[in-house]
Amino acid sequence: MTKPKLEFDEFVACVWRITGVRVPLLPETDFVHDVGLAGLDGEQLIDELKNEYGLEFADEEVRQHFGEE
Repeated sequence: MTKPKLEFDEFVACVWRITGVRVPLLPETDFVHDVGLAGLDGEQLIDELKNEYGLEFADEEVRQHFGEE
């Protein structure tokens, strides 16, 4: 079974819906520094993306990008 492809505009809409943060997002946006999304907030975003789109992220990868709150 093929996983659905997540287009960037869908990703942005999903991030906005999940976080409530409506800042412009670009492919090079840094979620921690540009958006202020870190720690548990970042983990919640990843969990929602996993559930909604079947994406896979290693826990170590999530901690590397979002750090500790």
